[in-house]
Amino acid sequence: MPERQDAGRIAEAIDFLGSQVEEDVSLDALCQITGLRRRQTIEAFRRATGLPPHAWHLQQKVLLVKRLLRAGLSPAEAAAQVGFADQSHMGRHFRAIVGITPAAFARG
Repeated sequence: MPERQDAGRIAEAIDFLGSQVEEDVSLDALCQITGLRRRQTIEAFRRATGLPPHAWHLQQKVLLVKRLLRAGLSPAEAAAQVGFADQSHMGRHFRAIVGITPAAFARG
């Protein structure tokens, strides 16, 4: 039964991160949700999603940026709306995940 409880807590943490895409969420905040220690939270999150929490959250941010770029926002506007520190910060993560620059993605 404890594994099932842990899985439910991780699902809550995933839902929380998904609802906070534009925000910076600390590992401590996730630990409060899961009731687990830092290492336990990271490992359980990785088992559930394939990624540690920070990488999963960045991936969600980039997915939102892609939607915003498709909707016509500029890379700078998308970066600001999604909560990246600046456009270059967003661009580094975008290129690493998508494989092209945000501007190239926006051009189609």
